[in-house]
Amino acid sequence: MSCSTPSQDFLLIFDTGSSDMWVATTQCTSQDCQQADLFNPAKSSTFTNENTAFDITYGSGDALGGIGKDTVTIAGFTIDQVFGTVNQTSQGVIDNPISGILGFAWESIAQTGATPFWEELASTGQWSESRMGFFLQRYRGDPYATEVESQGGELTMGGLDSSKYTGNVNYITFPSSEEDYWRIPMQVITVQGSQVSGVTDRMSAIDTGTTLISGSPSDVQAIYAQIPNSEAMSQDSGFEGYYQYPCSTTVNVTLQFGGLAYSMSNADFNLGSFTRDSSMCTGAFFEMDLGQNSPVDWIVGASFLKNVYSVFQYDPPAIGFAQLSGSAQSVSNGTSVSGGSTTGGGTSGSNSTSTNGSGSGSTKNSGSAGRGAIATGFGSAFVAVIASAFVGLL
Repeated sequence: MSCSTPSQDFLLIFDTGSSDMWVATTQCTSQDCQQADLFNPAKSSTFTNENTAFDITYGSGDALGGIGKDTVTIAGFTIDQVFGTVNQTSQGVIDNPISGILGFAWESIAQTGATPFWEELASTGQWSESRMGFFLQRYRGDPYATEVESQGGELTMGGLDSSKYTGNVNYITFPSSEEDYWRIPMQVITVQGSQVSGVTDRMSAIDTGTTLISGSPSDVQAIYAQIPNSEAMSQDSGFEGYYQYPCSTTVNVTLQFGGLAYSMSNADFNLGSFTRDSSMCTGAFFEMDLGQNSPVDWIVGASFLKNVYSVFQYDPPAIGFAQLSGSAQSVSNGTSVSGGSTTGGGTSGSNSTSTNGSGSGSTKNSGSAGRGAIATGFGSAFVAVIASAFVGLL
């Protein structure tokens, strides 16, 4: 994306789990800012300072600063946008080459009170279709990434990219009273072909800004109970709340939304080994208690979303999933992955096609639609898997 006059360009995480846009500025001295491209308000003739403090809390830390307004352009769309001008971040909130976050959730939860970029475009009729589509790629930032993966993912605004999916989009609608996070019920989870007992109808935030998948401690325990020889990781390991299991085990998981069950690739569930026991691998589901005040029970991030084409619709509000096309199913180990299965009941909804022209636009290799949401390695940054603002609900 670019902002200011003349243009200054940045890579941002595209995050459907929060609503604010913010960019680290040249005043930022935090470690995360040292190698990022930084916004210089003094070099923009169109920037105005709102003289208001900005403070947002994520699962991975805080971002602090002020609030300003400037022209912002993404994929050919330009508006005057209010956003955070950040001069301090907690370690792990962003990482090189990311300069900030662009929220794609609803205005009602924006810390700045501003209408999010996407919602301004959709509500004022600047899109030819009031929806956007995310394709998340398995970009690992290492020599094992395929040529296709290295290109990153894609966000299409004002339409969908029909080359990235096949068949119908299964839309799950929700009332306008729930226009805060993008959230829908996860009806059922199966592990190794069997339904996980007691884990039904969990309200789930569909979050491109989160790497993994979190659920309540009791739900996550029930999931790993169906994986032989799995065990909770100790506090001493630094991975409390996570589980490990024998690396030799292929884990088959499906999540059901809108009457259809969608499978996850084992490549997305298995994060690799992070302890001295190299025979044990860490799983993508981890425990997070969001508290009684949270409107969601689960946060479903990129580990699942890499297996489907996901659609976020403004009017009527809905989330949709479609099976990935054959060209979009490549993974680094050379195997192919089914983005969605038709197990379970329900209908698949109506066909959706991509649009072209002035009313739609696509962007690649930016934010969570490209490299931002996919963890390229864990180590000390392993716990920084939540980019979205659910922690403020606790």
